[in-house]
Amino acid sequence: MCSVFNGWLFAVHSYRLGDGTVCNTSATIGFELKQNATVTITFCNVHGQALKVCTNQYFTAGKHQIILDAGQLASGTYFYTFTAGGYQSSGKVVVVH
Repeated sequence: MCSVFNGWLFAVHSYRLGDGTVCNTSATIGFELKQNATVTITFCNVHGQALKVCTNQYFTAGKHQIILDAGQLASGTYFYTFTAGGYQSSGKVVVVH
């Protein structure tokens, strides 16, 4: 999945993290930024409650990876939101243990 929005490039690879992705205990979230930005990736349950913030930190331009530790999440459907600068993307992830 790759998206370009107002000069921001966000590319998610590994485990095809995007709508309907299934992950077990962990997944690698990769992204590329064209500019320095604070990146926040949040996971919410179906009720919209934020359960896990994977990252909320400043990254320099370039490629980066973080690990989603889904081991503490119960099996079920979750929604993630990726925010960097003025760009935001959301999707669905299914956790199966």
